[in-house]
Amino acid sequence: MGAEDDNSEAVLRARPSFDEGARTYLALLGEIRGILEEEVPDLEWVAEVKAGGRSYCGDPAAGIEADSATFQGGSAKGGIGQEDWARAKPKIVDVAAQYGFTTVNSLVDEPGNVSLAILDDDGASVEVGSKVNTIVMLYGACMLLEK
Repeated sequence: MGAEDDNSEAVLRARPSFDEGARTYLALLGEIRGILEEEVPDLEWVAEVKAGGRSYCGDPAAGIEADSATFQGGSAKGGIGQEDWARAKPKIVDVAAQYGFTTVNSLVDEPGNVSLAILDDDGASVEVGSKVNTIVMLYGACMLLEK
């Protein structure tokens, strides 16, 4: 193992395991989904909160038993109106911060068209997008698999 791999593994060991991280991510998505259900009750949810696809981590973590994954917070028929978004967005930002997601990027913030990405320090990103329909996703950080 080279120095780069040693450093990568040390960084990954400081993070939760993949299973612990997945539970935390799913809890965060459940809270965000709850905020949207409360603030935008007209949304018709057609997909549930669940783990999605997994993939191996790229460099510099290649060769280490670690994965990253996507997690679905659900999708809904219908968009989020401007007034509803004005109430929901700060609540989403606040709850995400409780989970360590503190870098807020409003990619699009126009009436009837929103795209919000909130990142953590490990490279994970939770995203809410809404136009005609609404989706909540989380792209997880690379985490060690439990042995």
